[in-house]
Formats: sequence, C-alpha cells, structure tokens
Amino acid sequence: MAKIEWSNPLLWVSVALLLGYGFFTWHLTGQVNRPDNEWTRLAWAYEGAQALILPAAGALFGTAVQVRQTREARSEAKEARAEANENAQRAAIVPAVREVAAANRERAMAKARRAGDSRDLGSQRVGGATPSPLDQDDVAEWDALLTTIDRLLQ
Repeated sequence: MAKIEWSNPLLWVSVALLLGYGFFTWHLTGQVNRPDNEWTRLAWAYEGAQALILPAAGALFGTAVQVRQTREARSEAKEARAEANENAQRAAIVPAVREVAAANRERAMAKARRAGDSRDLGSQRVGGATPSPLDQDDVAEWDALLTTIDRLLQ
C-alpha cells in the first residue's frame, strides 16, 4: 500500500469530514425515536453530509493512488536514465575501437606494401600461411585501446 503524504491540507480536510460523517451517522442512529418532522430534518442533513463526504473520500483515496503512481513513474525514469547512461558509454567506445582498428589496418597495409606482399588483409590467413604474432607496436596499441575502453566503462 502506498504511503500517504500527510503534509497535504486536503487530506486533513478529507479525514476530518470522514470522522465527522462517522460521528453524525452514530448520532443519527440514536435519534430513531424522534418525531417525524425532526427525523425528516435529520435525514435531509444526513443527505447533505453524504454530498460532502463522497468527494472527501475520493480525494483521500485518489491521493493515495497518485502517490503510488508518482513513485512508480520516478522509479521507471531512474531506470531509464541509468540505461541511457550505459548506452551512451557503450556508444562512446565504438569510435575508439573503430579508430584503433583502422590504424591497425593501415599499419598492416603499410607493412605489406614494404614487404611487396599483396595479401587480403580482411582474412585470417595470408597466402596459406598463418599471420605473424603481434609485435610490440600492436601490443601497445591494443593496450591503449583496452585502457580507453576500461576508462569509458567506469
């Protein structure tokens, strides 16, 4: 059940009207032996009280529902903001990965040109041979990339 915010004056008025209506109902039950004209007046007053109490009860219960819905909406908004931040961090990594991959590809193409090799740089194997192990430059570049990704994810 939702916690009611008692700082709202409308709630206090609603509660007072509900309590007054309860007291009036209790008082009315003790007046059943009154003459008809007095009983009729009390019944009319009771009907007027009903006209006030229904909106008061609606305000009381409506406020409770509104508080619950507001809290749920805030919770959903907080989750959406967290997800958006996470997606933004992931999106920031993509250009860095592309940049390092492009630099590695360019460096590999330059090495191939220097060696006079016309190999397909998109495949895993070159002319039937396995690719050479990473040199120190490759290790340094991948280390820089992983450091950048790690920093962006924190």
